Amino acid sequence: MALLEAGDVDTRMADGVLTVAAGMGSDFEAGQVLDALAERMPNDVALIERYRAEARRLGDHKRGQAGKALDRFFAD
Repeated sequence: MALLEAGDVDTRMADGVLTVAAGMGSDFEAGQVLDALAERMPNDVALIERYRAEARRLGDHKRGQAGKALDRFFAD
């Protein structure tokens, strides 16, 4: 979380954050990381797909929140 709050997040950093999130056993903690990442990650198709794949392992509520966090990339 500190890395995400420290400044710009490029594709490489976002990929690393997703790797860390994949190792988290708690849906709550992983969901918090994904939400924070979605606010700052670059609009990169491959990265968004990886984010979605990671979000799919979460429970329904956290998965929904993570998906909604990506809405900024698809605003009308």
